[in-house]
Amino acid sequence: MRRFLVVVQTPAVLAVALALPASAHSRQHELPAAANCDISIEVTAKKAAVRDETRADAPIVTGVKKGDILQSCTIAIGRGEPYFKCGAEHYDWYLVSTGTPKSGYLPVTCARKL
Repeated sequence: MRRFLVVVQTPAVLAVALALPASAHSRQHELPAAANCDISIEVTAKKAAVRDETRADAPIVTGVKKGDILQSCTIAIGRGEPYFKCGAEHYDWYLVSTGTPKSGYLPVTCARKL
């Protein structure tokens, strides 16, 4: 019976594994095309990192500087540990576009809505 379960389960597990993306870091974040991306934000930090994921230790996509104006469609609500960036502690992140095809997450403590 055990051999039968292994023979039946192995193809199913492989099919699911092959259908998943190769790496979470290899995907490009896209701002929703149908969404009305009318949220303009201004970077208030001297320098800030736009990250690949909503984690303070996530890989950096690009950097932005004070006065840069970015477009955002949404705020990603952080669920894990709070971050301490730009002089304040928080959980949430702006999903921002920094030019095609780059987009990523900017701490809400490093920018303000216009």
